[in-house]
Amino acid sequence: MVRILKNKYTLTSENSIDKLMEYIDIHHLPPRERLPSERKLSELLGVSRPALHQAIFELINLGVLAQTPSDEIIIAEPKVLRNMWKMRSFTKTMRALGLTPKNKVIYAGMTEATKEEASALNLTLGSPVFRLHRLRCLDGTPMVIEVAALPAKLFPRLLEHDFSRASLYSVLEEEYGTIPLTQEQEFLIDFPNPADMQLLGIDAKEPLIVQLGRTADQNGVIIEYSVSKTLGSRFEFESISVIE
Repeated sequence: MVRILKNKYTLTSENSIDKLMEYIDIHHLPPRERLPSERKLSELLGVSRPALHQAIFELINLGVLAQTPSDEIIIAEPKVLRNMWKMRSFTKTMRALGLTPKNKVIYAGMTEATKEEASALNLTLGSPVFRLHRLRCLDGTPMVIEVAALPAKLFPRLLEHDFSRASLYSVLEEEYGTIPLTQEQEFLIDFPNPADMQLLGIDAKEPLIVQLGRTADQNGVIIEYSVSKTLGSRFEFESISVIE
């Protein structure tokens, strides 16, 4: 016989969740709006503080609420959904979702391939690559740090372009006839280093989704190795698996 043990706060926290969601809806609280203190909120909603605390915890896990570095509880920013089975530039994807993307170029130049870049791009260590380091913003908020490396011998004139405005993939297609077609991807969860924290305006506890990508063109040639660090609190990723 299997006994199911229920948390003693289950029923009361569910009631608290309903009341808290109703409070948010009635007051039309926008993203990043701070909630009242637990003491004041428990009085306003007529629920116990333990039940309210559990309800807040559940809503944080669901992405409805968020906790700031100063431990304030705020309305969470809505998450951006990215599907991973379509090759599309970040700019085009975000515009299709009705968002306003903006790029800030941290570095763009010709340099020597690192060990990781050389291995991914099938180059010898130290081969010249064009490295593009950008901060991706949505509606003015920093969201993604992206570093891309491309073989300099394939794309010798990339320095002529302003990639704070231009799409890298559009330039590759229009100027070089190279169409980014497929990408091998690996996902990791990591925490930010000091440079990441400064660029994204986050603290050391904010988890990042790290995406490692190797992009191939229409001829199967590896043309790009990229490392993207995305705010885990703002993005969701979905993919399709094919059963063979």
